Amino acid sequence: MPFSMSSDVSLKSIILALFEFSIFLTSLTTFVGLIPLLLEKSAQAQFMIPMAVSLAFGVVFATVITLMLVPVSYLILEKYILKTEV
Repeated sequence: MPFSMSSDVSLKSIILALFEFSIFLTSLTTFVGLIPLLLEKSAQAQFMIPMAVSLAFGVVFATVITLMLVPVSYLILEKYILKTEV
């Protein structure tokens, strides 16, 4: 085995990476799917544009929180507050 990790640790990291990738792709397709509504100029769609803006950027914000802020917060909590080895 060319890597120094054990097989269960590497399998766990692969599963977590695939899980994060699926969250990212779902959020990306939702945001890209809302772009035509964000760019619409017709009078009928003008009342729906604020809803699309809040939905699109809410999905982006929630994805950043889920994939970046929460794991970093857990690492900080574990390392500095609980004083355990990471």
